[in-house]
Amino acid sequence: MADNGEHNTSMKEKERDMLERNRRTLARDISESSLRGILTLFRSEDIFTVNDCDTVVSEQIQSVKAEKMLDLLMTKGSAALHVFKNGLRDAKLPFLADLLEDVEDEDERENSKSSIGNNIPRQPMSDDLFVGRSGEMQTLERNMTENTAGCLVPISAMPGCGKACLAAQYAWKHDKWYKDGIFWIYSASEEILEEEFAKLYDVIKQGKGFAKEKEDIKKKRIQEVKRWLKDKTKWLMVFDSADDDSILRSISKNYLPKKFFGHVIITTRIEIVQLRRLVQYKDTVHLQRLSTDDSIMFLTRYTDRKEQSEEETTAMKDVVNNIAGGLPLALAEMAAYVNEKNYTFKQYWETWKKLKDDPTHFKRLLTQVEDDKAISTVFNASFRYIAERFPSGHYALQTAAFCNAGTNIPLKLFILGQDQLQDDIPEEERLKRMLKDSDEQDINLRDLVSAIRKHQLISVQDDDDLHNLTFVWNPFVQDQMRESMSDENKMKCLRTLTRMMTAIYQHGEHDHMDVQTMLLPHAKACVAYLETMGIDHDGEESANFISLQLHIGACYSRVNKFEDADKCFQKCRELLSDLEKKIPNNLEASLTLERGILERRKGCEILAIDLLESSYGMHKQLEQTSLKVKLATAEALEALIFAYVDCGNFVELERKQYVSQLEDTLKIISFNDNINCNLIAHLYGTLGRYYQSNHAKKNFDRALEYYSRACEKNKGSYRKPIYNTCVAELMFLTADPSDTRTIMEAKERCLESKKMLDEWNAPKHRYHAWNAVILAEIQLALGYLKAALETIKEGEELHEQVYAGSCNLELAKHFRIKGHILKTMAKDASEVAESMYLKYKYTKEEIEEEETRLDKFVQKRSKGNEKVVIVDK
Repeated sequence: MADNGEHNTSMKEKERDMLERNRRTLARDISESSLRGILTLFRSEDIFTVNDCDTVVSEQIQSVKAEKMLDLLMTKGSAALHVFKNGLRDAKLPFLADLLEDVEDEDERENSKSSIGNNIPRQPMSDDLFVGRSGEMQTLERNMTENTAGCLVPISAMPGCGKACLAAQYAWKHDKWYKDGIFWIYSASEEILEEEFAKLYDVIKQGKGFAKEKEDIKKKRIQEVKRWLKDKTKWLMVFDSADDDSILRSISKNYLPKKFFGHVIITTRIEIVQLRRLVQYKDTVHLQRLSTDDSIMFLTRYTDRKEQSEEETTAMKDVVNNIAGGLPLALAEMAAYVNEKNYTFKQYWETWKKLKDDPTHFKRLLTQVEDDKAISTVFNASFRYIAERFPSGHYALQTAAFCNAGTNIPLKLFILGQDQLQDDIPEEERLKRMLKDSDEQDINLRDLVSAIRKHQLISVQDDDDLHNLTFVWNPFVQDQMRESMSDENKMKCLRTLTRMMTAIYQHGEHDHMDVQTMLLPHAKACVAYLETMGIDHDGEESANFISLQLHIGACYSRVNKFEDADKCFQKCRELLSDLEKKIPNNLEASLTLERGILERRKGCEILAIDLLESSYGMHKQLEQTSLKVKLATAEALEALIFAYVDCGNFVELERKQYVSQLEDTLKIISFNDNINCNLIAHLYGTLGRYYQSNHAKKNFDRALEYYSRACEKNKGSYRKPIYNTCVAELMFLTADPSDTRTIMEAKERCLESKKMLDEWNAPKHRYHAWNAVILAEIQLALGYLKAALETIKEGEELHEQVYAGSCNLELAKHFRIKGHILKTMAKDASEVAESMYLKYKYTKEEIEEEETRLDKFVQKRSKGNEKVVIVDK
């Protein structure tokens, strides 16, 4: 029995907050019988008094009873939360207990977790629920313990046998041993594998280093991760869903060191007889279907049916032998359905037989074997139940079924994408109402998440802020969801998905860039499904399809994946050519604009200016139609000015009066609350860059004014620290050398920008390097030589990584400032300067070498007649 004094200590604030945050879900989903069991447990553990229990049961409404119980629980102390969680699990409500898992165990796990952390996609199962896999777990553990200095073990099985579950259970069971980290990589395709593996660089280096912007940089990141794996010993890497021969070969060849000392698990559908020729391993774990006895034990424990009548036992054998076929995934879904509906297994057996014979229920009867048909019916029963109870949530799941398999889907897809949903389509209208998260509706976001938890349909990745939540499909279940839909319903869902993604991508560089990047694989999957299904060549549907393709290309362009962007834009051009005048003219103008921006980023100024001039002309012709088109005209004009500034053609820019046109536009739109403030900030920033860069009309005061306005208008986009550093630079350049206060303020702004970039872990790492140049110059002017040298070294390293060692003007600035700092340190005879000089151990020859680096750089540039790259500020 628990110590009563422990229960009387006050509950931690974070524990109370977690209970409050989940109050509605707990109150709704704790049934009358479950509540009685929990109260009985509280009395036996001396948590609640008799009066406490009477206070709870005196209420008439079940949900009010549950809320009263929660109110009392919050007064009982931290140990009471542990008992409450056990009570939820005893009541077969593990999904509710999981909601409280992180708070209760956070402090306990803090001292034992690995230095890097882990990204295991599912929570550990209790031992009593981990049924029928003890032998396979022992085989896996034996291989790992006998081969502590490097081991690779494939887990092979057909879909639904629990490969990922076994790997995750092993990882959680031994997470304390893997001090260097546990890494879970979804490996369904080469593209996903490469992207996910490259991301590990940010994990092992705590987010500093290479940008994820160029293909050659990605390869460098992968090589760095491989070197790290080679040097470390206590790590576990799981390559999940490596079901293709080429993927298995690639894992060994491209992603693992030839010799390593960590442990590797690969989950795959490939048969054992084929594995040996694809990957080298000492032993393998092959998962069979669960036996009938294990399957019955599985269902018994998951549904808490310890004592069964003979009739119920017979029904359980029927469902095991005729439906689930020993597949744990199907058994788990079956148990969730039985628990949710409070069915007996005899009732489930009768329901399943009716569904199985319903010709409208299943679409693949002619192509599926009977066993597959039976398993599919298990999932379709759950799909139907969710559709009946949560119609809006079911439609959201159907829509998400066309996202990329195995990749995290942000809930923001629905939250941000609802603006484009149409009220005259019933499913979309209901979905919009659900997304309002209103208590007046029968379902909101929390209800949907709670409902999904009860089934094995998808895995939900929690976040304290519901809007940051992500979820991921089991690929097998996702396939079942799509196949349960008619072709007409598939197209309806694809149109909805297209509209939501377009609503998010239309923000461009001005908002939600993190969500846009996260949605990129899902947008590509949506396009692929649309092409497979076939597109009606009417105006609206084709326009939506082309618009999504265009946005994908623009997103690729922003992260410097130029080849992928070119392919998307070429596809758009072909579609526009085929459709001629059947689509809106603004799509042609938008495509031309994005192509121009792409060419500018690639360094092809002449082609860029030609395209941007054309786009600006198209937008000018259309701008009378709506405010949205007028803003597009302003964006086209801004991009055009940017291109002219890039190539230094200020004479032509002045002749065409583009700058004055943009200034006039800003006077009109800058006070319009309906316009994205980040867009206005960007326009101000471009004007600031023009006045700072134009040597003939250099006007630092005016540039400072525009940059300051850009800083003021920007509301948290990635450009915020850029404008902030621009202000700092101009404050420094215009300040009197004796004005220490202004120069110190400029230094603080640069440090603030660095902090913002570090916190956001932005993909624009070139801005780290550029900010370092400005900061080092300011530190040098203030006499902080040591700090300036450290800053410029960090910036130089980042810059060379980002640009793969290529020469450009910004790197030249690094060399110049570094040489200046070293010369200053060497010439100064003071004790402080001398001590710093000795500390860094620079010889006279090394200092002379630093001084000549810039000269060599300039000579190299003049010989190659290469273009000077100016970093986008």
